[in-house]
Amino acid sequence: TIELGNLGLKKEQAVKASATLLKTNGTFTLEATPYLNAISNFMYLAPTAVEYTIRGTFPVYSYRQANALLTGLDVHTQWDFTKNLSHSLNAAYLHGTNTSADAPLIDMPPLNLTNTLRYSNNGFHRFFAEVRSEAVFTQTRYPNNDFYADVPVNGALAPTLVNISRPPKGYQLLHFSAGMQFSVGKTQTAVNVSAFNLLNTTYRDYLNRQRLYADEVGRSFQLQIKFSY
Repeated sequence: TIELGNLGLKKEQAVKASATLLKTNGTFTLEATPYLNAISNFMYLAPTAVEYTIRGTFPVYSYRQANALLTGLDVHTQWDFTKNLSHSLNAAYLHGTNTSADAPLIDMPPLNLTNTLRYSNNGFHRFFAEVRSEAVFTQTRYPNNDFYADVPVNGALAPTLVNISRPPKGYQLLHFSAGMQFSVGKTQTAVNVSAFNLLNTTYRDYLNRQRLYADEVGRSFQLQIKFSY
């Protein structure tokens, strides 16, 4: 993509209010944080055209400003089933509005939920293993920034609607990680292994503009060895 700057941008000014509700009941903890953020001269990038280069055709994004209102809610829960087994939930929802145009804001993350089931045993080399489920819903609030561009059709340029606004479908990913720690003399060694996108799900992230060209990374693995001395 190509980004065009704007020398006429004004500084943003914001007023934010938030509150946190924390409730603990034995082995269960709930934390909820609603918030509101009113922003003047909110800066954002919007698709405005396409540009033809010797490397290919690329969408052009231009910097713009508008008054915006962002409201949202973050929720976290922790449930310790036993000394070693626990579950946590993280949920986040953001509602962004361009109040200057009375329209949704572009590039606002959709509702997402993360569930983690974790087993840990500090008495055995600080061993842990966890399975994490990440669910991202389809963003249904987005501005219509589609535009027409001349595209070669049968050897001639024809005006064609560039459907650049519609977000990709929601998706769900499954991850796994485990780790242990060892002591060798005065050296502490931590070994962690992780597997991301275990089911090799094909998906695209609304907040990644590379979604216009390619899917996100499929199944991947990571080995981390850390020495502390």
